[in-house]
Amino acid sequence: ALQQEAHTLEGSARDLGVRHLAETCRALAELARSGSAAGAAGLLEQAEEAFGQARAQVEEELRRRG
Repeated sequence: ALQQEAHTLEGSARDLGVRHLAETCRALAELARSGSAAGAAGLLEQAEEAFGQARAQVEEELRRRG
């Protein structure tokens, strides 16, 4: 489940041009595919941070466009 969700989010992030989030999700999907959980917590934290940054950028752009 984690591998598929991370892979889906990776594709969506790439489509939106959010490279850091896409790369973090790619790493998380690869980790899940390997069957290891080592480092997953750190990658999830990175993904959350990257998502927050992307969201803030989108919100700022929407405010500018009014």
